[in-house]
Amino acid sequence: MKRIVSLLLAVVMLLSFAACGGSSESTAPQQGGQSSGSSSAPAEAVDTSRIVIARPKDSTNLDPVTCVGNTNIWIFNLVVDSLVKASDDGKTIEPNLAESWTISEDNLTYTFKLVPDVKFSDGTPVTAA
Repeated sequence: MKRIVSLLLAVVMLLSFAACGGSSESTAPQQGGQSSGSSSAPAEAVDTSRIVIARPKDSTNLDPVTCVGNTNIWIFNLVVDSLVKASDDGKTIEPNLAESWTISEDNLTYTFKLVPDVKFSDGTPVTAA
């Protein structure tokens, strides 16, 4: 009886290992909807002029005043830069476009010193104006 159980267990393990093995060819669609395989078509050139971002959820609000929720904030931060940003752990404020800032004694006036030589996407310099 022990021999039969051992033999059965060995066969099940062998089948499990065989099932876990994969093919070296990928059948997933690539850019342009083509699947890799034995196609004689030339490989597409990689477009380095754009960035493609995949995300599981769509943004619902990109208004900088009312932007809430991780998905909205994450996308918003990819689109625009701000004077300051949250640290990676979310516990402190760090410089971003402002290299430093001071707060008045009454806490009503903030004065930011901008990072030098920052430009807008069209090449014009970012100024306090």
